[in-house]
This record gives sequence, structure tokens and C-alpha cells, in this order.
Amino acid sequence: MRTATTTTAIALGMAVATLATAVGTATAATAPLCTPGRLQLSQGSSQGGVGATATTFIFTNVSGRTCALTGYPGMAFIGDKGAVLAKRVVRGGTTLFKDPGARVVTLEPTGTASFSLGSTLPQSTACPLTIEIAVTPPGGTTPLFIGTPGARGIYVCKGRKLVVSAVVAGTRGAVR
Repeated sequence: MRTATTTTAIALGMAVATLATAVGTATAATAPLCTPGRLQLSQGSSQGGVGATATTFIFTNVSGRTCALTGYPGMAFIGDKGAVLAKRVVRGGTTLFKDPGARVVTLEPTGTASFSLGSTLPQSTACPLTIEIAVTPPGGTTPLFIGTPGARGIYVCKGRKLVVSAVVAGTRGAVR
């Protein structure tokens, strides 16, 4: 349930972050960039460990043409009534996944690429829970939105670090 203002604010904020990502990553892709119109976003499995969680997000090429992704996605976390809970993620790995670093991932039609989002477990369920997440594909400026109802939501607590891996081929993310 996005408002036009929230969507615009998220898109502008993510565009700046994504531009920085695009400038800082390799651009040696032989296929054109996978744009949001060519991609479908889904939420994969989640796992927990000692004091941490990891969730996998999957991009599927829904176009009839090969495209490529390189680097790290941008993310914004949206709570109740369209409130932006956080729009910054840190690049890297956690105890549950190793960051593979930026590399070109080529997606044939119906091919998949994924990334992992990690965080420490919330200290309290009083932390806001997402109802939607905006994900900007690496090198892009326009986010894809995915609903995160109930158990699929991500707790976004003040001071809680959210860590994102680079995109990898397949549907497993960067999970070890």
C-alpha cells in the first residue's frame, strides 16, 4: 500500500545509492543490463543462526532476452502506512553467508540470480516489521516492490545492521 510520495522518496533515495553502486562495480557484462521490466522479484527461504537471520531474494528474468546483473542491490524497507523504516544496507557477509563480491551474472530467459539479506535478531518484537520491501537491481534506478506479510516481514530495529550480499547465479543467495 504505497503512496505516490513514499514511492517517489524511495525511488530518489535509492537512485542515488544505486548510482554509487553502479559506479563502483564492474561493467564488463556482455548482455544488456537487467532492468526492472525484465525482472520478477520473489522472496526465497530464510534461516536463522545464533543471533542472526538471513533471507534470500530472487530475481527471475521474465523477458525473452538475455540480460546481466553486476554487484549489489539497493533496498528500502517499508512499514505500516507507507513509513520508510530504513533505506540503507551495508555490503558484505554475516555469520550465515559469505559475500562473493561483485561479478557479472548473466541471466538467460527464465534464468535466476539471487542475493542474501542478513541481520542480527531483533532484541524485541517492538521493532517495526516491514509490510513491503523495495529492491533496486544492481546498476538500476527503479525499484521492484515485494510484499512481506506476516512471517515474511523483516524486523527493522534502530541500530540493527542490515547486510546485503552481491548478486550470485541461482536461487540460493550467498548462503554458506
